[in-house]
Order: sequence, then structure tokens, then C-alpha cells
Amino acid sequence: MWAWAVSHPAPRGPDRLQRGRKLHLYHAGPPPLGRVDAALRAVGELGGCSLRLWHVDGERLWLLAGPDPGWVPAVPRTAGLLETPGGAHWFAEVPGLEDFWLEVASPAHGTAARAVGERAGQVVGALLAAERELGQLTEELVGRYEEIDLLYAISEILGQTVRLDVATGTILREVSTVVGARRASIMVFDEPGDTLRVVASRGAVPGSAAPVPITHPTSVAARAFRERSVVSSDDDQQASSLSVRSGDRGYLGTSYLSIPICYAAPGMGTRCVGVINLTDRIGGDSFTAGDRKLLAAVANQIGAAIENSRLVIRDLRQQRLHHELELAHDLQLRLLPDPSVLLPEAEVAARCQPAESVGGDFYTFTRLGRGRVGVMLGDVSSHGFSAALVMALVMSAAGIHSSAGSAPDETLTAM
Repeated sequence: MWAWAVSHPAPRGPDRLQRGRKLHLYHAGPPPLGRVDAALRAVGELGGCSLRLWHVDGERLWLLAGPDPGWVPAVPRTAGLLETPGGAHWFAEVPGLEDFWLEVASPAHGTAARAVGERAGQVVGALLAAERELGQLTEELVGRYEEIDLLYAISEILGQTVRLDVATGTILREVSTVVGARRASIMVFDEPGDTLRVVASRGAVPGSAAPVPITHPTSVAARAFRERSVVSSDDDQQASSLSVRSGDRGYLGTSYLSIPICYAAPGMGTRCVGVINLTDRIGGDSFTAGDRKLLAAVANQIGAAIENSRLVIRDLRQQRLHHELELAHDLQLRLLPDPSVLLPEAEVAARCQPAESVGGDFYTFTRLGRGRVGVMLGDVSSHGFSAALVMALVMSAAGIHSSAGSAPDETLTAM
């Protein structure tokens, strides 16, 4: 692994708020090594010789550091003098590294060249080991940057989007890209049916996945939900049997990772609200411990989003129900006759106040002729919509039967 300045990975946030910048990242190719060049030059000046660092790639040497001689020597087999177009030069393998050779071009051959080569080899070996360690640390930092960038992007998504299907779809795309999963899904617990239903998926036909009962005996997602723990093919004793049973679903590998999505409401215990699933990992058939940690952090964010969405939906339903109750209340009051219809035969005042938005209390008036007025008062047992429906039917029947001019007891009997 060799280091030089390359562009920073582009941020994945929805608004791409972060700017790319130059960092010392590590790449597979062998660029010029500035520090190794300087070390070879300094050691060469002290020893009165010229030093070059070569790398064996197949059957050919490639110059990595030192002055370019304009020719390429043969691949050395053992340490010692090797004839080159520039004369006999000393070649020795760099200690601790395979396929790296140090060339000493010195007027002095034999013991003197060997001594210079051994000292220079120790310096170059230490520098290359430091470069390799730095490369590994940088790779880890780059990985952490991607994870932080992902969590930042998810926070932005959740802050800008209320709809759960839109938010989870975007989050799933970002997560599967970072982890390298061809297939992924987010499932939400449907409490009335005790099932897990898919709200977002990637790599599968939309709407093709049926809800999964949480008691399903072989479902990985159902098991992760029930146990509230991570289920992975790497440490799951049932992995082989589960992967065989899932062969008809077209999976490209045997790896899977299911992480429960939990939410802890203030003052209440933690409860599981869903599961995030990944499978078919690109470039390898196993998910790493880092993948688990990242998915656990993402699951916590998704859990809050699912709970917020549930509260928003419940609030909207309550608002809609309240509006419908208000309409029903106004409609019921309109069914009650206005006392002014009895003028001038009678002056009447009436007031009806249901215990709830709608109820079963009612009154009605009927002109019976010859200056007579019929008044009916009623109270349907129970409250709410059922009582209001019975009340409307009774008022309709009262209007039909009382208009016949019958006595009150006869009217009630007919009703």
C-alpha cells in the first residue's frame, strides 16, 4: 500500500453539504515515495554510492525510488552482485518485505557495498513498514469517515422527511452502498397483525415480499425481532439450513445480517419496532464487526423515525376523527326541529346538549291539527354513533306515525 494525495470521497448527504478535500489516502499503485527517495539519497551520499529501490511484479522489476538509470535489471534470485547495463551492482532484499530489492551502485564492490546495502535496507524497511502502518490507519480513518458521513446524511434525511416510506428508502440506499449489500430491506412491526411488513427494499421487486409473522420459525428477521439481538450468518448455527431454504429467493450468497430496530421512549422501556436486513455482500460473503456497529447505530436512528412516523399518523387520525365528530355533531343538531315551526300556536324553547359529540337524546314536534301540538322526547340508551343512528331512525318513524293524528300511546305502539 502506497500513500499520496488523492481527492476525498464525495459526501453522500442529500444536499452534499460537505466539500471534498485533499487527504493522504492510500492506493494500490506504487507512486513516487518522497521520504524513501530522500532517505536513499542521504544514505547514498554518506556511503559514496547510488541507491535504488525496486519492486518485483511478476517477472519484471519496477523502479520505486532512487535515480532512474534508464534501464531495468534482471530479477535477482539471491542477494549479491548482479551484472547490469551499468556494471556489477549489489542487490539485497529489503528486510521484512517480500519482492522489494535494494540496489547499491558503488565503485567499491564486495564487503563495502554489502555493508552499505544492509544499513540502507534497514532504513528503507523501517520506512516502508511505517508507510504500511500509516496506510492501514488511514484506511480505517476513511472507513470511519464514511460511517460518520452516512450517519450525518441519515440525520439530514430524517430531519427533512416525515413520510416513513420516503425516508427509509433513502436510508436503505445509503446504508447498502456503504456496507456493500446487493439486497436490503427495512421491516416495521405491524401490531394489529403481529407481523413484520416491508416498508423499503433494495434489490427486490417492490411489493413482492409478504408480511412475515413474528412467530415464523425459520425467518431470520422474525428471529432478530423476537430475540432483540443481531442475527448473522457468521455466528448463526442455523445459517446452513436457512440459506438452503432461501435458495428459491434468488440470493447470490449465503451471508445475511439482521439487526433489530429498537426505540426507547422517555420514561418507558425499550421496545422493538422493526428489523433491518442485508444480504448478498459485494466483494465477500461475510459482514464484518464494523458493519454490525454501523448498522446498530443506523437502526437506532431508524427506530426514532419509525416512532415519530407512528405518532404523526396517530395524530392525523385523531385530527380527522375529531373533524368527523364535529361534522356529525352539527348534522345531529340540524335533525332536531327548530321550535319556531310551532308559531303562532305555541312558543317553545328547546336545548339539547349530548354528553359526547353525538348521542341519543332527541325531541320532535308534530302539528296534530285543531291547535294541538305533539311533543316527543326520547333518550336512546348508550352514547356515541350507535345511539345517534338509532335516534335518527326513531325521529324518522315518529314523523311518519305521529302525522296520522293518533293518540300518543297508539303512536308509540306503532313505532
